[in-house]
Amino acid sequence: MSRAFKSCFALSLLGFVGLFAGCSNKEKVVDVETPNRDVEVTRDTETGEVDIDVERE
Repeated sequence: MSRAFKSCFALSLLGFVGLFAGCSNKEKVVDVETPNRDVEVTRDTETGEVDIDVERE
């Protein structure tokens, strides 16, 4: 197989996977990184629901 064919095949495969993976309807509102914790606040653009994620490092 030629290199161009492999590249086209790989791009097509990525596009296919992206099509069926769906899009996230969340937007990042706040993203705070500190030495001990990370806080991320996201909002769903369709419902307005807010999620708060806190990670300890």
